[in-house]
Parts: sequence; C-alpha cells; structure tokens
Amino acid sequence: MPLRKRIGEHLLELGVLGEGEVRAALDEQHRTGGRLGDILLSLGLVDAPALSLALADQSGLPSFVPEYEAAPVLPRAIAYRERAAVLVGPSGRSGAAGAVLVAVTDLGSVPTLVAELGSSLAPRLTDPQTMDALLADAYAHADGREISRALQRWGTRRVERFGLAALLALATVAGGVVLLGPPALFVAAGAASLYWLAMALAAGRRWRTAAAAGEGSPAEVSALRDPETKSHSLLILLSRETPAALRRLRLELEQLDYPRHRLQGIAVLDPADRATRRSLRSQPLPPWITLLAAPQEAARGRRGLLLYGLRQARGELFTLIRTDAGVTAQTLYAPAGGRGSLARRFLRQADTRSLRRVQGHFRTAELLAAFGWEIDSPSCREAAAA
Repeated sequence: MPLRKRIGEHLLELGVLGEGEVRAALDEQHRTGGRLGDILLSLGLVDAPALSLALADQSGLPSFVPEYEAAPVLPRAIAYRERAAVLVGPSGRSGAAGAVLVAVTDLGSVPTLVAELGSSLAPRLTDPQTMDALLADAYAHADGREISRALQRWGTRRVERFGLAALLALATVAGGVVLLGPPALFVAAGAASLYWLAMALAAGRRWRTAAAAGEGSPAEVSALRDPETKSHSLLILLSRETPAALRRLRLELEQLDYPRHRLQGIAVLDPADRATRRSLRSQPLPPWITLLAAPQEAARGRRGLLLYGLRQARGELFTLIRTDAGVTAQTLYAPAGGRGSLARRFLRQADTRSLRRVQGHFRTAELLAAFGWEIDSPSCREAAAA
C-alpha cells in the first residue's frame, strides 16, 4: 500500500491527475483489489506512456520507449511467468556497462531474471498491456509451431475416432445381415434410430438449460459477485468484420459492468484479413484491448486463432466473445466449467456458428492443461493451486 500511495502522490505532483481522480481510483482498489496504476490505466485516467514514465521516475529508472523490440532470449515459460521480455534497442541488447535491457512490470522479478540470464540487468518498467504485446511478438513463432502441432494432434484424433466408428458400424451391419437376416436388421436399425433421436432431444434440452443458466437474472448475477473478483481474459476472434459490427462490439465492451483492471482484452486476427484492418481504422476497439496478428503457423482458420489467443491469456478465467453475439456481465460472473472434454468444447467454439447464444467460458488453467500446455501466468498458477 505505501508503494501504491506514492504512485498516486507522484502523479499528483506531476500534474497528471487531480485529487478526486486519485481518490476514485483508491476507492476502486479498496473494492476490487489490484494495483493502483492498473486501475488508473483501466479507468482511462492516465495513458500507458504516462503511467510507465511515472513508475520509472518513482524508481529512478528509465522508462520503456517504443523504439525497443522484444527478443525471445528468455525461456517462454519464465518470460510469461515473470512478465518480462529482453529488449533490443538501437545499440543492441546491452545498456550501460553491458547490462541486459529487460522490460518488466514488477521490479520483484529482477532477481529471478538475473539468475536466469547470468548477467546484470537494465530494467525498463512498462504497463501490463504493453507487456502483452511485447511477449506475443517475441514468442510468436514458438507459439505458432506449438499451435500447429496441437491442431495436427487434434485432427489425427478426429480421423481415428471417425474411422473406428465407421468400422464398428460396418461390422454391425454385416453381422446383422449374416446372423439375424434382413427383418431383424430392419428392427435393429429402427431401434437405433429412436435411441439416437432421444439422445439428440436430451442434448437439446441440456443446451437450452445451459443457455438459460448462462444468462441469469440480475439478482443471480449480483449474488455471484464478490470482493475478490477474478481476473478475466476476453478473447475476440476477428474475421472479415464490418465497421457496423465493430462499432456494436465496442459499445458493448465500453458498457461492460466488470472491474476494468481485472480484464485482459485480446483481439486476434489473421494478418491477411485486410477487410478487418480497414474496418478497425474507422471503428477501433477500446484501448484496453490488445490487437494481435496471429503468426503464419497459427493463422490456420478460426481454430488456430482461438488457440493462439489462449496461449496469450493471463487471467484466471477465459471467455470467448463472438462479434455477432456480444458480451454481458452475466457471462463473466457466471461459474465456469462444464462436462465433457474441455479441449473438444473449446475448439467447438471456433466451428459452431448456430449456437450464438452460448459463449465459451472456462477456467484458464484447466483449459491450458487440457491441451498439455504449461501454465505460465502467475494468476493461472494461483488458481490451479487453489
């Protein structure tokens, strides 16, 4: 708390904020927790450069400047866990006295980075959103290769399951014809058809129940809220979006009743999607949404974009937002989970266009584990341990 209070006082001294604005941010911090700087940024009271400059000035350090680029020098797991990226500037990776340039969001990670790199550091403080973009850029090719392997494994499993089902069906038909004769086979086929029809009706009822539960009444949603509001990663898949669709989505996101500093917004698009890029120029998303272009290895349809967004998530919960369905606070406050294979249900979010009212809502740690990926984010690790 003393550190957070000094940040507020320092911003007051710089003339960036007024007393009322700092007081409002402190009230929000008391209500929902989090860092004061992140709250000021999420409320739009300061922008990222001003916050980075104030944090750096408070610690007597140079601030991060856009001329730096991130390099994949650290192991990916350590970089994401410590929220740190090795920087390459105009003069290379070294600063004064040969120290390695590193962007960090918290100076507490410096000892771990020194031990990993075996060198002294020249840290540059930056905000969480800028760090998201730095890490995504530095490890884009590594993420792309991992997503490509995951899609290949999933495709192989689907072919194997389909082949086994077809083989069993053929064996059943052949055995029925040989052993029972055509009349008995006709009765068996009719019974099987009735069975699968009943299963389909039951699945439809479960889907309607889940959709109704996902919406919830205002009283039910209010009961789910608590002071320990969980951090949340929102993924938006952009594909050939029109200005009207982006404008509607932006208005819904701006009116979202959820502590903004607890949200990590990620918008992923195919770098070849020129239509969406043109639309974004006239209808940009809110500034707390980080726009990422998927690497070539991951830009393999909506499934690749979906998995790439998951790799960047750092919230305890993970929700997919459809541009054709929007997002509400009811979805974010609703309990995450469900039955069945998490990986299969998650990938279905990329393919199913008819279930527009049902959104993907998961626990991030469980979802990463379902794909066999390491849990790098600190908040995800804490949630998994709990």
